[in-house]
Amino acid sequence: MFHKATGKLFFFVVTLMFLALSFQNTWAFLNRTLPDATGAFLICMMIIFEGGFLGWLAMLMAGAENVWRVLISFVMLLITGTGVFVGAYYEIGGMMHKGLGYKIDPGVLTFVPTSVLLAYMATGIAVVLYLLASPEFFHRMRHMNTTGTAPALHYSLSPERPAASGQRPGFFARLGAALGGGQQEPASFEQSATTGQQAAAAKGPEHRICSECPAEFVLTNAKQLTCSPACRSKRARRLASQRKARTA
Repeated sequence: MFHKATGKLFFFVVTLMFLALSFQNTWAFLNRTLPDATGAFLICMMIIFEGGFLGWLAMLMAGAENVWRVLISFVMLLITGTGVFVGAYYEIGGMMHKGLGYKIDPGVLTFVPTSVLLAYMATGIAVVLYLLASPEFFHRMRHMNTTGTAPALHYSLSPERPAASGQRPGFFARLGAALGGGQQEPASFEQSATTGQQAAAAKGPEHRICSECPAEFVLTNAKQLTCSPACRSKRARRLASQRKARTA
């Protein structure tokens, strides 16, 4: 009877009904706590509370590019969610007061104005911090601290060239590296090959013992097993005789 499509449809309908109820409670809550506010101001506060709750949730799940933006989204999700649910508790508790004689907790009543101001001020601070936590901003500060000039208008997030030997990285360079300012691009094939050649050169020539005589020779090919053409011919004759003996 129940399958995945039914579950998704049910979850979608329940989510829509919850959001509609939440919008209604938050609107009534703001009208009750801000009686002198204009309609435009109440609409803006609705966007901060309800829109902020959904928006920060979306940024937390998929929109944040680094750890700092994830943390900012998580904190703001808690703050706006607290404001939304305090308003819902206040409104639903007031409705039950007439029928069931339900008393709203005085501590919640004291926290109602604080929740409105907290959500408003925290949203402004979070927006500024979220903009400053962008990978592009960290890249720009690191580039300016390393080179002394601003990067080009259309720049990528590829890592900068390493500092000269003995040169200590600047403050913004260390800050950007510590805070994850930008994703590192994978090395290209040419860069990997160059790195491998440099490592081999630094390691020095590799030596190997000849398979036909005890002489030691410098390896020029990974498949090289003999030290000279004469030993190579000797090895070929030995292998041929061994194959002939096995087939006889």
